[in-house]
Order: sequence, then structure tokens, then C-alpha cells
Amino acid sequence: APTPPTRNPPAAADASKILRAVASIRLRAPALASALDIGGDSVAGRLSALASISAPAGGAEEELVPPPRAQRHPIIPDAPFASFSHPNPRAIAASHRLSRSATIAGAMAKLNVLDRWAAGSNADAPLVVHVVGSDAVECGSEESLRAALCPLARWISAACATPPPRLIIKLIGPCVPPHAARRPPLPLLPPGGALVAVAVCVPCAYHDYLTAANAASAVGQRADRPCLAVAFNAGMWGYDSWVPTVRAMAQSCVPIPLIVTAYTEEEGEDDGDVLEDVAAGESVSGTGGGERLWGPEKNPFGSRVGRETATAPEGRAYRENGAWQAWVLGGGVAGGSGGEVK
Repeated sequence: APTPPTRNPPAAADASKILRAVASIRLRAPALASALDIGGDSVAGRLSALASISAPAGGAEEELVPPPRAQRHPIIPDAPFASFSHPNPRAIAASHRLSRSATIAGAMAKLNVLDRWAAGSNADAPLVVHVVGSDAVECGSEESLRAALCPLARWISAACATPPPRLIIKLIGPCVPPHAARRPPLPLLPPGGALVAVAVCVPCAYHDYLTAANAASAVGQRADRPCLAVAFNAGMWGYDSWVPTVRAMAQSCVPIPLIVTAYTEEEGEDDGDVLEDVAAGESVSGTGGGERLWGPEKNPFGSRVGRETATAPEGRAYRENGAWQAWVLGGGVAGGSGGEVK
């Protein structure tokens, strides 16, 4: 029998063109971006997501996207929102990629962040988010930054009738790679839209950042006042370096809403003990304080993909951002729980 012809693998240049095209679609065609978010990280997954947009009834995309109805979340569109509940394997995989953006968006909705921004006196002020304790997971490359944060920028732009003029996401931490700090502000949305969104990597401990900002009165101004600070998978219970950071937040001249995520609810409880001890200490000394807005609980926007953890107790499932809790620190807040962000 004749030998079938062999197929040469696609040239590297072709693969890079595909990747660039996909990146361009993410920036320039937000209507298609949700489908790309649901698709896999591989080129094949992204291309299959594109194909599914025009798939006939009963296709993979129809299985994932719920029927037309009022959007179920005030910020997150229905297709990404379904990633956190739908049994489809693609949805489960998508939950891992979307967890950071969805956790921020979920916290913004629960804390009425966008409404509080709109009620501010300066309509030209940016919406500022601080991601505390960032490292190479988010900042390692432009691709990792866009994967983590572009969905959030798109969702806010689409959810607001009058979006903020700018969304500035600062990723701050001592483990931010040096090359990331040299990177100019990374655009998260295509130019020309109502919202300008950028990500900036800052290589320093957050307490050092706050000390410098307070000295310059920057945090007290809306130009750099965070509407929300988020610490992903912080492990505060295991690292003493978090104590000066929490203390600096508790001493801040303005209140800082803080979301802390953990791999499990049990670790979230341990993180909560650290937060409570520091906030209570600052309250007693009269130098600051904080209030718990909600205690450690399952994060509805946590990854649904299990995390291999060698030291995990038997029967305990670890997942990125599996649990979350919320505090407001600083701004003269007295210690306690059940507070409200003003």
C-alpha cells in the first residue's frame, strides 16, 4: 500500500500569528471575548471557542451559555458567570482562568463599589484597585496580566451606563519581578472606548507603598485612593511579613476595603485571626483599626479546579481563591465586625 503523505507541523511563525490574532480579538472585539474566556488556554481551545460562536443548536457553546434572560450578575456577563456553576468541563476550566477578575467583580457588586464611585464629588477620578502581594503569577508576562484582568475591564465597561473614565489596577508586592516593574502601564482594553483601563506592576511591600503614599497625601486623594484592595491566596497565617502590611492598612488615613482569599475556608479562618489581632491592636492603641464586613466563607467565584497540595489534610480540597472574606481597614474605623463601607 502506498505510504500516506506526512504532514509537516505548522510553522512557528503561523502559530505566533494565531496567538497575536487571538490577542487582538480580545482587545478589539469584546463581544467575542467571553467565548475566548470560556475556551481553553491552548490555540486549539481558542479556535474551537471561535467556531462555537456560530455553532448550530445543541453545540458546546449553547450547553454553557444560559438562555436569554436578564443578566444574573450586575457586573459579570452570563456566560462567564455560568463558569462558576455549570457542570460542563469547559466551564470548570474557565472558572480557574476567570477567578481573579470574577472575585474582584463579585466584591465590587457586594460592596456597591461602582455606586460609591459614582457618588463621589469628582467624576473625573479614576477607579483604582490595588492587588496586594502580587508576584509572577499575575505579573510574569503581559499574557498573564491580560488573562487575569482583561475580563474585569471588559465587564466594568459593559456594566456601567457611564463608566469611570479610567480603571487603574496596581499590582503591588515585594515579589513582583523586576522586568514587570519596568513594563509601561499595560492597556487592558482597545483604545477609543469610554473606559481606559491599565495595569501597573509595583515592586515593593504594600506597607512601604502606603507609607510613601500617605506621606505624599496621595491615598487621601481619589487619584490613588483604592476603591478596593485584594490579596489573592494570601496565606497571612503563614507569613509574618503580612503583619506590617495589615497594620499599615489599619493606620491608613482613608478606609480601605480589603478582600482576602484563601485556598480553603479553614485557612481563611486563620487569615481572619491575623486580621482581627492586628486591627484590634491598632484600635486599642488608638492608631487605627478595622471592621470585618463578612467572615471567611466559600467564594462563589473561586476556581473549581483542584490544586495539588502535598501537605493538604486528608479530605480537604484546595482551590485557588476557594474562600474569601472582607474587611475595611483604616480611616478611623473602630475594631469589630459586621461593619459597612462608607
